[in-house]
Amino acid sequence: MPRRLELIAPGLLGPLPRDWQGTGGVRATRLERLLARAELENAEPGGALASLFAAFAIATDPDQDLPSAPFARLAEAPNEGDGGYWLHADPVHLRADRDRLRLFDSRVLDLSRDEAEALVAAFNAHFAEAGVRLIAAQAERWYLRLDTPPALRTTPLETARGRPVDQSMPRGDEARQWAALLNEAQMLFHQHPVNDRREADGRPRINGIWPWGGGALPEPPPAAPLTAVYARAPLALGLARWAGVSTVDSGGALPALGGESDPGQELIFWDIPQTALRNDDPDAWRDAVRALDDWLDGRLAALGRGTFAVMLLDPGRGTRYRLTPKSLRRVWRRRRPFHAYLAAVD
Repeated sequence: MPRRLELIAPGLLGPLPRDWQGTGGVRATRLERLLARAELENAEPGGALASLFAAFAIATDPDQDLPSAPFARLAEAPNEGDGGYWLHADPVHLRADRDRLRLFDSRVLDLSRDEAEALVAAFNAHFAEAGVRLIAAQAERWYLRLDTPPALRTTPLETARGRPVDQSMPRGDEARQWAALLNEAQMLFHQHPVNDRREADGRPRINGIWPWGGGALPEPPPAAPLTAVYARAPLALGLARWAGVSTVDSGGALPALGGESDPGQELIFWDIPQTALRNDDPDAWRDAVRALDDWLDGRLAALGRGTFAVMLLDPGRGTRYRLTPKSLRRVWRRRRPFHAYLAAVD
């Protein structure tokens, strides 16, 4: 099997906040060479996560939720079983802003494991007869199990954060019932002693959950679609576990990869640039670009020797870059500065 390497790197080409003055001026000569000489291909509609699903040969419907919850839960809480319908149900802070509520996620919460478990226990006791069960896989990442799939379309937490809540509420035939459940959970959490202590400490209340990314695990494939997955994101690790693919939790670092004679199809899901964007940290984003540029030195050399048949770079912006030993030799293609490829926030 020819060796094929795919790198999905959301956030690598932005979109960058407009106030990150000078950030795009980072030097990245190897990355510029890759971008200049590669063939352009259409990536999966729906961004980097849709590309990640496609790497596992899972078709996604742009008119439905991207079903990230059951796979991410499989990585973080594998002992909860494979059945049922799962939603992300992350803890959030809802804050009144004039006549609207705005949503804030774990970045402002400073939530401890004990606090999470206390709130989850209260939720499960209160909704024991409702056919839902909440688990806290991590202090800041919760999942909701349902007995039956809901008639619901949700908005990812990343899209909803900072926006008026009414613009992102679940919609569909069961939207009214879910609005009632979320309001009831909000009132339950509001009066919980955990939040009284948090308010006394000057910390924001955990006064809601945000459901998104629902789905159920399909049957696993008869054969593993990949040879190895390098990632730290629960979704990528959960997809690999489901598909029977060996994994390396890279902890955020770009991997050394196997020996030059190792065949197969390897996938790297590297979300460090995206994390820097989410955290509004231009220095961390620049460091990520430099780290990738350094890492490419050895990879491009290996491609030139024919160690890899194909290298793919997918920044999650609708276009991916396909490089082969032949295309690497297109020295006549003029290299553009890295900032010329960057997108800005609309």
